Amino acid sequence: DSRLRLTFRPAPGRPLGPFACRVEITTDVDGGDYTLMLPVSGIVVPDIEIAPPGRLGFGSIDVSDKSSQQVMVTDHDTSRPAEFYVTGIVDRDGTDMSEDFSARFDPVPDAPRSRMLILDYAGTLDVNSFRGEVLLAKSPGGETVRTVEFVGYRRR
Repeated sequence: DSRLRLTFRPAPGRPLGPFACRVEITTDVDGGDYTLMLPVSGIVVPDIEIAPPGRLGFGSIDVSDKSSQQVMVTDHDTSRPAEFYVTGIVDRDGTDMSEDFSARFDPVPDAPRSRMLILDYAGTLDVNSFRGEVLLAKSPGGETVRTVEFVGYRRR
């Protein structure tokens, strides 16, 4: 009984996305030269992945009503804890928006490296649209490692 464990590490600068290759193993099966060829395929993703990709889209809403949106945040780097921390909620100019928005993380059942980021809008803005970013860190008050954009529009 033999097992093969394969780890794929993309070359620096390789773009994200699908890949395909094969592992060739030379054997002496039945006393002859025999090469076992195993196809390997997958998708290269960032170490911190947001799903679905894109942004937290509130869409067309009544901006005077409360609303929530969510995305799943996954840390694929097993050398560090899977936890995330919100270090800010800001508009496109970097101005704090925490009076109008709050964010939290909930666990994702059966996905120990993932957390659900939930962004709650308080319904307090008198604007035609809003746009901003949730700043994420790996430690409380730590350096921003990823941002999640959000956007919403006044229902006409």
